[in-house]
Amino acid sequence: MKRSLIQIVWEYRAKRGRISAFLEHYSVSGTWIVLFQKDQTYHGTKLMRDIEDETRYLTIDSWDNTDSFTQFRKRFAEEYQALGRRCEKLTDSERCIGVLELVE
Repeated sequence: MKRSLIQIVWEYRAKRGRISAFLEHYSVSGTWIVLFQKDQTYHGTKLMRDIEDETRYLTIDSWDNTDSFTQFRKRFAEEYQALGRRCEKLTDSERCIGVLELVE
């Protein structure tokens, strides 16, 4: 059976003057990815920057399915929330754009 991964897309507005610190947490070797890699249902993150707005970023996180991400959030709730609190001061806004799957 062919496995269909989901993509969770987030939009961030990094604070001016904090972009370097933002990248320490959200880049492909950042602290979020280190946390995600503790779960075998995680399959990578892409970080994208808007070419016209240096403060706007998107992350695209790949997981087996929504249940696997939900279970990850439960298992690592304390670490996830603590890291989220640490990163709040690096952004002016963040929002989940959606959970998407490939249509074939």
